[in-house]
Amino acid sequence: MKGSTKTWTLLSLLSLTIIMISHGWGGRQGLLWGVIIALSINCLIYFYNDLRLDGLFPGQLVEGQNPWGLLKTAKRFASKARIPVPRIVVLDVPSPQALVMGRNWKSASIVLTEGLLRTLSAEEREAVIAYQISCIKKLDTLAFSVASAVTDFLFAISLSVDLVIRGILGPKKDPHSRQNHLFSLLIAPLASLLVRLAVGTSRYLANDSLAASWVENPKALAHALWKLESYASTKPMEIPAATAPLFIVNPLTGHGWTRYFHVHPSVEKRIRNLIGYYPI
Repeated sequence: MKGSTKTWTLLSLLSLTIIMISHGWGGRQGLLWGVIIALSINCLIYFYNDLRLDGLFPGQLVEGQNPWGLLKTAKRFASKARIPVPRIVVLDVPSPQALVMGRNWKSASIVLTEGLLRTLSAEEREAVIAYQISCIKKLDTLAFSVASAVTDFLFAISLSVDLVIRGILGPKKDPHSRQNHLFSLLIAPLASLLVRLAVGTSRYLANDSLAASWVENPKALAHALWKLESYASTKPMEIPAATAPLFIVNPLTGHGWTRYFHVHPSVEKRIRNLIGYYPI
């Protein structure tokens, strides 16, 4: 199934669920409200999700010349991909990371952290940009963004329900007590399933392969992935867990309920897919 097809299937299932629940609660009137709510949510997810992500990851838009030649590199790979040149945004964050966002080719953005620019070699930076453009080419940015938005929507509902439950049962002194997050703990596996259905590990492997075909040295991407994973565990970047699929390597530490959002294949598997062996 194509990536965009999976994405629209996810949105359709979400809409159908909302409509069925509304119909069960309110009959015909509930059905009407369910359709209105489902359409509104779909419009918000598709048209305004880019604004949401821009707000979560504000940075400096790269324009003209820069010390790293980012625009020149992006233009070269965008030409190979036959897509418009995406915007490049630099985040003032010490953790080396990269992510991509945007619902289509025209609205796509590549986000790189200062930590990545200062840590990776020129060849490795080029490989990372090639990878990000491969995501844009395949419209995986839409899948990543929709999965993130749907997950945020589910958790917004679950947190509201948790507030009601705490009001009834009384909050525990320990803020990490399971009783304080009963509904969220139930929703987390469902959110994880939806993310995996929309994203899937095969996307990352396919994008690795496409990027490797564009760069002169596929080993550069393998080295970049290895370095970024190492820094993700030693210098983690604080992010909303639902945005994890947007990143080139998994930015989450794996503790607590965030483990449900580990959708990336292991870096070992990705490196073996690229160069045929591991370690490097």
